[in-house]
Amino acid sequence: MKSIPFIIFWAFLVLPIASDTLLARGLDKTAPPDNFFAVYNFENDWLVYSTKYKSYVPFSPYLDENSRSVSLNVDLVRNRKYYLLIRSEDEAYLFIEGTLQRKIEKDHWLELNVDSLHKVFGKEELLISMFGSSGVSGKMALICNKKGIETKDIGVLGASGLINIRPIFKTPFENFSVLFSILLLFTCGLLYNINPANFLRLLSFSDYFSKSERDQLAKLTKPGSQYVVIFVAALSMIMSYLFIFLKTSNPNLFEWFLFLSNSSTILLLFRDFGVLSIVFFVAINLKYFLMVLVANMLNLDKIMDVLFIKIIQSSFIFHGFLYLVVLVMSMNYLLTTVSVSQFFVIPLMIFYFIRFLTLYVIINPPGRFINLYLFSYLCVVEVIPLIIGMKFVL
Repeated sequence: MKSIPFIIFWAFLVLPIASDTLLARGLDKTAPPDNFFAVYNFENDWLVYSTKYKSYVPFSPYLDENSRSVSLNVDLVRNRKYYLLIRSEDEAYLFIEGTLQRKIEKDHWLELNVDSLHKVFGKEELLISMFGSSGVSGKMALICNKKGIETKDIGVLGASGLINIRPIFKTPFENFSVLFSILLLFTCGLLYNINPANFLRLLSFSDYFSKSERDQLAKLTKPGSQYVVIFVAALSMIMSYLFIFLKTSNPNLFEWFLFLSNSSTILLLFRDFGVLSIVFFVAINLKYFLMVLVANMLNLDKIMDVLFIKIIQSSFIFHGFLYLVVLVMSMNYLLTTVSVSQFFVIPLMIFYFIRFLTLYVIINPPGRFINLYLFSYLCVVEVIPLIIGMKFVL
């Protein structure tokens, strides 16, 4: 009986020491390295992907404890000048925007500079994912500030990767691309059956750069003829397809187009496609009307038909190439992971600049290097509409 008080005495003496030791070990695991101090802990901000809602939802300890992939939305603008520190008690893999970046070593803090992430990815918010053990137990993410003098930044992760762990699901644009391709193939087949030679010449680079006056395509296919009208309609459809792709890739890019829907279903996509095709068809014909007016003012009415045919010829070749690129991307699920709308602006500017120069060289009569009338004419019908269009887009 005397031993019972003795045991109780040692229990009260040892338990606080043991608990302090365990607590210290726990704090060591969650505390950042010595040269950092924590600003924010993401322990309550973990997300998992829901196949039901097709979006990321808050992590539930009971429903999502078997999920091996957990994510965080990190605000880069709000956390400027800070560091994102990530740690896992088990071996894991780091994904940024669904793209594999690197391996996270066991019990090792991975330091990421928030400013560098913002510079590389160009986004205000990033989706950071960790793939490894089930649940969020042992996974830590902190926003920290570095103590003392700034040292050299940790190497920045590249924006490109190899593996995409985002669930891949089909979008209405993929089915729309297939149906549009059938419609475009039918239209091109109609043009080919009407006049195979003219159709092949309209798609020929050599014919576009030809300066021969004896066998000009404009003499065989006059602007306003049935053949040219169908060709312009096909060009309008391709431009509408690309426009819908840009709208799908970046919904805020053309928000001033109030008549466009949110394109959430294939029927709405075809509705927008029909409206845009009419808009582009009317715009191209209005451009032809503007070309006629300006050509009569500058006494250039003799070259106006040739110029218009070469404009729609080059536009069809360029936009047709972009259509093939977008079609391949949509068939390989790249549209769901890559935002490429920003890469369309520079090729478009380069195309118009090259077309402006080539049209001046091709249309300019032999023996004349400087033709101010032709230069002014091309500025009115090419440069000014481009500047107005880019002003609306940007």
